[in-house]
Amino acid sequence: FNSVFGQDIGSVNVDLNYLPEELNSVGFYNSSIEIIIPTKFQKGILINSVFYSNFGMDYPSNEIINTSSLETFKSVGYSLKYLNSINDKWSYEIIFSPTVSSNFESNLTFDDFVLNGGIIFTRKNNGKKFQIGFLNNSSFGFNTPIPLVTYGSKWGDNIYYTIGFPITKIEYQINSKNKANLYLKPKGFYANLSDAIILNSSEVAEKATYKSIISGLNFTHTIDDFWKIALDTGYQLTSDYDLVNSHKNSVYKFNTKNNFYIGLNLKFDLLKENN
Repeated sequence: FNSVFGQDIGSVNVDLNYLPEELNSVGFYNSSIEIIIPTKFQKGILINSVFYSNFGMDYPSNEIINTSSLETFKSVGYSLKYLNSINDKWSYEIIFSPTVSSNFESNLTFDDFVLNGGIIFTRKNNGKKFQIGFLNNSSFGFNTPIPLVTYGSKWGDNIYYTIGFPITKIEYQINSKNKANLYLKPKGFYANLSDAIILNSSEVAEKATYKSIISGLNFTHTIDDFWKIALDTGYQLTSDYDLVNSHKNSVYKFNTKNNFYIGLNLKFDLLKENN
């Protein structure tokens, strides 16, 4: 948010994450790519982005249902954000993001679409930042609006912390090229099943939802003016992976165990600062 207001920078972000399968529990790997292009206007900034995400699931050999149609879930979407100032302390961000999220086992239907978005108000004053709003973000595993409330402030010359929901973190700027942060945040997916799964005569699964809370350490290194690389390692504190019906009630719960995970992020800046 801060960097976007300072300059027009387009970027390409690539994420890779892996949580290994344990005995009698599901593991997963996730890869995603996002292309972000902001455009500065006389009043505000418009940010266009497109993204693709792939969730692969590793099931234990003793899983009691047929998981052949549940091995991969994909999300493809477009995001439009508008950021503008209200006065010298307050600003706002409006997000609109139609997304297709499915296992893509058959033709697309309206049920494969998810409308993500939200609105966030930000107040900055004397190095402190307060944010309040709501988000509908299926990459958290929810298909319902969730509140956003955070407070951030600088502590000394090199430490900045953010406390709140859905993300809490503390960041340490080691030097001009390296920084590290500890974080607590949600991660997951919400996807349609192209072909409903009949579990028994009375239970029909139509969606898959994966929700987790992860805590980890991220180390980011600036390679040059264009490239950044980040390494993640952490632990999954909670996890739930369910098949749900049309009323969002769980009809089948997979066994998941908390485990360590690793991740890699690459960022490439497309454009230099506009003069």
